[in-house]
Formats: sequence, structure tokens, C-alpha cells
Amino acid sequence: MDIVDNKGLPVNSNYAFRDFVLFCESPLQIPGISQPIPIFSLERGFGIPQEKILPGEERFILVEGHVCRLQRRGKQDFTFTVPTRF
Repeated sequence: MDIVDNKGLPVNSNYAFRDFVLFCESPLQIPGISQPIPIFSLERGFGIPQEKILPGEERFILVEGHVCRLQRRGKQDFTFTVPTRF
């Protein structure tokens, strides 16, 4: 997944997620996840400082078929499904 600003330029989550939170919700056929889970980059998970990550170089793991929800301050939530290959 790439994060871009309104000009189409790549940005990192520290810029984009100031007013946003991205969640993943499990589809019904995948048990074990009953609540939405916040999504963070692999780099954040491994403790890499934000200033060392080039814009647009963060990596996020999204599972095929999962439903993601973007919450934005003062706006309606945006929901999308991660595409599947089949």
C-alpha cells in the first residue's frame, strides 16, 4: 500500500496519519480477529526512526480480502477491501 498526499507525492505515515488512523477488519471466513486492528508499517514495528525512512518507502502488510477502514478526523470513515488475485 502506498500513501500519497493530495498532489500524488509519496509520504510516510508520520505525515499522513497525523489526522488519520487505518484499521484492518477480518473478513468472516478468517477467524481469530474480532475487533479492528490498527495497521502500522513494518519499519515502525522494527523501531526504525521515522526520519530514517525515505518518503514513500514504508511497507505495510495487508492481507488479501481483508476490509480496511480509514478514519479521518471530522470526516466520514472510508472503507475498502484489499483486492484478491483470484
